[in-house]
This record gives sequence, C-alpha cells and structure tokens, in this order.
Amino acid sequence: RQIAQTAIRIISESVTDGISPEEIASRIGCSRRYADKCLLAIHGKPLHKAIEDMRLDEAQRRLQDGIPVRDIVKSMHFTSANQFYRIFKRHFRKN
Repeated sequence: RQIAQTAIRIISESVTDGISPEEIASRIGCSRRYADKCLLAIHGKPLHKAIEDMRLDEAQRRLQDGIPVRDIVKSMHFTSANQFYRIFKRHFRKN
C-alpha cells in the first residue's frame, strides 16, 4: 500500500516532467515490476497508465484554462500534437 501511495504522490508531483515508470520505481527503491504490481492491486492500473491518466487530466485542465495545445504538448513532453490528440481523444471517450 505504501509503495502505491508513494508512486501516486511522485506521479502527481512530476506530472509535467515526463517521468517514466522506471524513474518512479527507482525513486521508490523497488523494481518497476513490483511497483506495477502494487499499484495494480490498489488502484487497478500499472504505473504507465497512472502516469498517462494524470498527464491527460492535467492537460484537460490546461485546455480549459485556455492554454494552446502546442504549449501543452511542449510543456508536458508529448511527442507531437498528433500523438496528444490521439491519446486525449481515446482517454476521454472512455471516461
């Protein structure tokens, strides 16, 4: 439980930094596989999905604040506007 809570805290604090699952696991002091297992047991999703969900939620807040897509793409380390649109659309169709 502690590992999952720490992972969520790190993701939340680093949502705009382009942090990877491996970096999170390293900061916690465990393997990525173990961190994934802990997060999956508590939150129902692995690290990469938790990171993606928090990034997209933050991107949505920024869009609502009127920040241009190109600025969001750059500041949140998306590869391209096309990648951002694709992931954003897929994420918010489900939710």
